[in-house]
Amino acid sequence: MADTGCQSCLASSKMIHELGLNKHHLIPVTMKMTAADNHSINIIGALVLHITDKLFLSKQACVALGMIPKTFPTIGETQNLCDTKVESCSDSSVAPPCTCSCPLRQPPPPPPTALPFPAVEVNREKLGKWLLEFYKSSTFNVCKHQQLPMMSGPPMRLLVDPNAKPVAYYTAIPIPVHWQDDVKACLDQDVQLIVIEPTPIDTPVTWCHRIVVCAKKSGKPRRTVDFQALNRHALRETHHTKSPFHQARMVSHTIEKAFFQAVEWLDVCGHNGITLNPSKFSFAKTTVEFAGFEITPTSVHPCPHYLKNSTHHH
Repeated sequence: MADTGCQSCLASSKMIHELGLNKHHLIPVTMKMTAADNHSINIIGALVLHITDKLFLSKQACVALGMIPKTFPTIGETQNLCDTKVESCSDSSVAPPCTCSCPLRQPPPPPPTALPFPAVEVNREKLGKWLLEFYKSSTFNVCKHQQLPMMSGPPMRLLVDPNAKPVAYYTAIPIPVHWQDDVKACLDQDVQLIVIEPTPIDTPVTWCHRIVVCAKKSGKPRRTVDFQALNRHALRETHHTKSPFHQARMVSHTIEKAFFQAVEWLDVCGHNGITLNPSKFSFAKTTVEFAGFEITPTSVHPCPHYLKNSTHHH
């Protein structure tokens, strides 16, 4: 059943049982929803499935399926719903209002127990591409149209001094004009993926922090949040780790060892709801940057551009 007033796709517990599933198969969520009569809807969990059955489709889902136009329910607006194009969204910063050719998100396949090619220098790039393809549907699946998986573990806690005085900012930091469309599109996309949710108009706020947009290396906008006011009242936790230098010293340049270390890491991430950007994946390179250090087969030293900037500063 299509319900254009619905903001999420819902299914009853009876349907879940008819699919042979139970609440142990559901992903824990903290989302709260209300029906049209303002009565609370009990959300017991979420599923990432490909279903062909009776269910309630949200307005966003109906648009994505080409059932209704984006302008619905504007009177007099029509569009040829049969002209919906299928395109890849892997390199797009704006999610088009249609389906894409990205693979259906699923758990990682069983990890390989043997090298697909001999671990020699001539096969280094080939092994890296093999890993990207092997985990294309899971750990490296950055599709912008499918809901992101829930990360495993308990909900994140914000350890804030209970006596702290809340700080709310009511004026925004200006965003450069040439970034405004991209930033708005990314915010809308995160709402659709249930990464964030909008605050209804006329809702009083206690804590409210400013968005700060800066440039990525590619020149695209990066959205951050200025949490300085909150951080002043955040309680520090101890998480001891090795220093970046000592971690850099532990990096292998043995291609075979690097392959199985990468397999272990990609498998752990994929099974725990962590998605990685394939464009940032670097396999068994002879020279790499890590945490401000440049790692080569024979040395670990600060990245040259940091030393250059430091010299100019002095």
